[in-house]
Amino acid sequence: MSEVLILNSGPHYEETPLDAQIRLFRDINNLKDEFIDPGCGRIDYGRMSNSEAFLNYVADAAFLRHFDLPRVNRQEEKIALWLNIYNMLVIHGVIELGIGESVKEEPQFFRRFAYLIDNMEFTPEDIEHGVLRENRRPPYSLFHPFSSSDDRLKHVVDVLDARIHFALVRASVSSPSFRFYVAERLDEQLDLASSEFINSPNVEIIPERNLLRLSAILKWYRPDFGGPEGVIDLLVRYHDPGQKKDFLIEQGLAADVEWMEYDWRLNKVE
Repeated sequence: MSEVLILNSGPHYEETPLDAQIRLFRDINNLKDEFIDPGCGRIDYGRMSNSEAFLNYVADAAFLRHFDLPRVNRQEEKIALWLNIYNMLVIHGVIELGIGESVKEEPQFFRRFAYLIDNMEFTPEDIEHGVLRENRRPPYSLFHPFSSSDDRLKHVVDVLDARIHFALVRASVSSPSFRFYVAERLDEQLDLASSEFINSPNVEIIPERNLLRLSAILKWYRPDFGGPEGVIDLLVRYHDPGQKKDFLIEQGLAADVEWMEYDWRLNKVE
């Protein structure tokens, strides 16, 4: 594999850590408001890449090299921080690598680039599977992201919250929508993200055919959701009331399941 690209290696402003963090979070919100469609979640990568707002974000992302990770110790703080970093790192990677139509254009896209955070290297894959999934193996992999001697193990979340899978934006049409997550509202925000995903075209409930057509995300990460029964419980919890939810409650595991193909086309504004 090619050498990992470090995307936040630029000069760092001399300022207090709190001021630097405020600047960085402000940058992310500015990018969200200006370049991400709130209705469909599509991202205008072209306009963003040439904008002053993105250049400000890239400059301020250098602060992460000196971020004091040990002070982020509450579960809600950890999850919110790492979701925001993951989603922005993926956007940064799309722009830096010149992705045009799909992240599949770049072999091993999610391992191809990284941020230095507290002087440790984190790729998107490290953040998703190492930090947010408690160092669990990625789907179809034999290896855990972090070895037992890896310093990054100190920063994994305390308990896996499977709702993260509805918050991680993988730069694809089948991805959830982009949000900026805050610790104080994390539970509410993850519930909202889960409900939005379950009631989107990523889940089709067809009572007349006794059929569930489900996103590949629910297949890849079934163990995180608690297996097949956990997936059904999740659908029941978050699906809007009505005939389809009643079908879920009545049929549950007795329904047939088809898994949708994951659409890796870039989630860009057309």
